[in-house]
Amino acid sequence: MKSRTVTKQRRTTVVPLPGGKKAAALLRIGKQQQKKQKQQKQKAGKVPAASVSAPRPQAAKVRAPSLADQAYRVIRHRIITLQLAPGEWFNEREIAEEIGFGAMPLREAIDRLEQEGLVKTVPRRGHQVAPMTAKYVRDFFDVWAPHATTISRLAAIRATGQQALEIARAIEQCVAAVANPSKVPAEDLIRQSVAVFQSIVDIADNEHFSEIWRRLSGVKERIFMTAFKQDPSVGYTTVMIADIADAWRSRDPDEAVRATERYVMNARAQVLRLL
Repeated sequence: MKSRTVTKQRRTTVVPLPGGKKAAALLRIGKQQQKKQKQQKQKAGKVPAASVSAPRPQAAKVRAPSLADQAYRVIRHRIITLQLAPGEWFNEREIAEEIGFGAMPLREAIDRLEQEGLVKTVPRRGHQVAPMTAKYVRDFFDVWAPHATTISRLAAIRATGQQALEIARAIEQCVAAVANPSKVPAEDLIRQSVAVFQSIVDIADNEHFSEIWRRLSGVKERIFMTAFKQDPSVGYTTVMIADIADAWRSRDPDEAVRATERYVMNARAQVLRLL
């Protein structure tokens, strides 16, 4: 039998060590106990974080826009900017040849535009850009008015101080642009106002409101673009926009709602007057 010498206070004691299978079993038990103790220390936070391996975060993959996405953006832009006029008819073959997309992505794009209320499909006739009627405009504002105020309230409540300040500054930039309509094209001004409200929707952080805004934003842009062609000042009263900026700067949700409601109802009256 093997033996080892243990020294303790200048006295020596001979300790017998087991051999063979018994020694191997004791060695396995010792390793298991050490592993268990290490796991307990990790749970208790006694082991440095660097010693605990963690999966490496994977970089988020950015999906390239599909052909259907690209076709959707091209046609949507043409509709909003009135290159495709309200009520104008078009067929898939003609538009495909013009913008250079195949039938399948084009059909998917048109389906999306139809869901957003920008296009109507009539069997055996083709597709029509949604006509700009008084009912079309009233229907939009009937939905938009209550949602715009609710989204504004939710965003004003959830916004950080920095976010509220950035929104106020962005709205004030719109005020400056409205004050100089000759220097800012209508398309740029509308795009700027849409971007501001997109930021407000993002701050509200509600997926249902985000979906509503996605479906209505194109209709809003097209309505205002149509009205702008007749009166560049329509819907953009500087005093009313400034009131919204003041409400955001003071972080007052109730005043943000009141100012937004005044602006929306004024815009509704002016747009309907021009139709």
